[in-house]
Amino acid sequence: MLRHRISIDAGRRGMQVVIALENTDEGTLVRVAGDLDATTREEWEAALAAAAIADPHGVVVDMGGVTFCDAAGLAPLVRLQVELSRTRRELVVRHPSRVVRRLLELTGLTAVLATSDTRRAPAGAPRSAMAASLTGWMRAGPVRVLPGRRAPVPCQER
Repeated sequence: MLRHRISIDAGRRGMQVVIALENTDEGTLVRVAGDLDATTREEWEAALAAAAIADPHGVVVDMGGVTFCDAAGLAPLVRLQVELSRTRRELVVRHPSRVVRRLLELTGLTAVLATSDTRRAPAGAPRSAMAASLTGWMRAGPVRVLPGRRAPVPCQER
């Protein structure tokens, strides 16, 4: 049985995140509590990658304890969704905190990611423009949103 716990104290700003992985009847469960941002992104990505490797059926992410999440915390979830969907596995975000739920709604990801109270829309169902092109953005690399534009554009390599 997989059991792993990561605890990170991000230092000066007092941010902290605790990530725990374990096997359950539902699949690999990742429990996360604390702040998900650029400071904790590397460990968050590593935990999600380990969960994807550990289970042939899918990954359940319990985000009920997340107190802060920005794009750096959300992007690894989106990458995991893309990876799992390629192998016909499922990602379920269980008990998203108010902060996470609001971020998922603002980005249109509620149409892409399954949560504990809503299942992903069936294939072919209408989705927001942002959600529909999300997979393409993730393959294209880094993106940014320009002032006055509603959709991200690819960043130019320098």
